[in-house]
Amino acid sequence: VELWRERGFQTLFHRERLTLPGNTRTSPGDGALEARMAGPADAAELWALLQDSFDPLTGCLPTREELAADVEAGNVVCLAGRSEGVAGVLHIAPGRGSTQLRHLAVDESCRRQGGAQAMLACYLERTGFAKSLVWVRVDNQPGRSFYLKNGYAPDGWGSAVLYRP
Repeated sequence: VELWRERGFQTLFHRERLTLPGNTRTSPGDGALEARMAGPADAAELWALLQDSFDPLTGCLPTREELAADVEAGNVVCLAGRSEGVAGVLHIAPGRGSTQLRHLAVDESCRRQGGAQAMLACYLERTGFAKSLVWVRVDNQPGRSFYLKNGYAPDGWGSAVLYRP
């Protein structure tokens, strides 16, 4: 990191990787909100929710085309809100021997109602309860607490996200 700082880069934030061992099951929540695999008709709302929830510079967001391909491949879980439309998104990146949870966001109007829990349970079931990885900002206390509560644990990997203005 010091070498990059000498070259004009700034540290934006630090993150750590959390791992959930394979065959770990979580509670689907209280059922107040329904999680399901996303379909092509959800793509525009999923895209908008990702854009509203993540920094385009540091959020590693997929393009519209990549998101559509991931929806088609069954790698996106969505949350049905109380009214029509998508209230949450969980974006998966399958890998060898494990999967990675890339993005998890719930619309502000539906937070603290079990939606993230329902999407996590749907994701784990969809992947056959494979080992799961997630990167989380160390200063994202609500996110860290959610993952730790669901059995994820730090695995020793961490990184600094840098930016050159």
